[in-house]
Amino acid sequence: MEFNQNHTGFTIRRILKLKGISVSETAKFLGMSVSGVYDIFKRKSITDDALLEKIAELTEEPVAEILSHDASGRFREDEDTISSYERAIFEWKTENEFLKEQIKEKDYLIKMLIEKMTGK
Repeated sequence: MEFNQNHTGFTIRRILKLKGISVSETAKFLGMSVSGVYDIFKRKSITDDALLEKIAELTEEPVAEILSHDASGRFREDEDTISSYERAIFEWKTENEFLKEQIKEKDYLIKMLIEKMTGK
């Protein structure tokens, strides 16, 4: 994933994290799967106005603030301060969180199948 300060998905992820909004909460609010939210985080740009409006509503941040990558620096990291290690760690954490959610979904489905098969 190319990483720089003009990465809308990364900006959205940072805003959500700073505001304490989980990926699961975001998925529920947006009416999509958890993996769909992680796909948003991977997007360099987002042109879907309805999606941007929903994210702005959830985060209580103006769309312009999200798209401008906050020139005040409130959410933006200076590209020079973000090392390749930090980028790799961010990507690893994002993937790790996605895999954890996938495992939870798999475990739930297995449980439901076992209950259905045993009649419980």
